[in-house]
Amino acid sequence: MKMYEWYILATVVVAFTGYLFTYWNNLRHAKHQAELELVNRRLNKFYGPLYIIVHSTAIAYHEHQSKLSKKQNGQISKKEQEEYKAWILSVYAPLAEKLSALIQDGAHLIREEKMPQALLDLIAHVYVTKALIYKWENGDYSELHPSIDYPFKEITEYAEESYSELKAQQLKLIAN
Repeated sequence: MKMYEWYILATVVVAFTGYLFTYWNNLRHAKHQAELELVNRRLNKFYGPLYIIVHSTAIAYHEHQSKLSKKQNGQISKKEQEEYKAWILSVYAPLAEKLSALIQDGAHLIREEKMPQALLDLIAHVYVTKALIYKWENGDYSELHPSIDYPFKEITEYAEESYSELKAQQLKLIAN
C-alpha cells in the first residue's frame, strides 16, 4: 500500500470516527433534552399544581378547624353545621374537584408505573362528596361527612415527595 493510500484510509477512518462521535453525541443530547422536557412537563402540568392545591387545601382545612368549635359530646350546633356545609360547598369540594380533574387529565404524566393509591382514594372521595352534596341539595341532611375521607396524609406526602424529587431531577438535568 502506497503512502497516499494510507492517507486516504486514515482520512476515511478519522472522518467515520468523527461521524460516529457526532452521531452518538447528538443522540445523547436529544435523550437529555427529552428527559428534561418530560420532567418540566410533569412539574408544570401535574406535580406543581398537585402540590399547590394539596397545600392550599391543608391551609384552608386548618383555618376551618381553628374556627369550628366542637362541643364535648361531639355534637355541633345548627350554625356550625351550616358553616361546615359552606366550607364543603365553597372550599373543599371545588379544590378536591380540581385535584380530581388534574389527576384524570394528567394521568399520563404520573411517574409511577401503577396509579398511586392516594390519587385513587382522592378521586373516590370526590365522587362520594358529590353524592353527599346532591343529598343536601335535596334536603337530606342525614349525613354530614363523606363516607370516604379525604386522604390528607397520603396525598400530602405523595405531592411533597414527588414534587421534591422531580425538582431535584430538573435541577440536575439543567446543570448537565
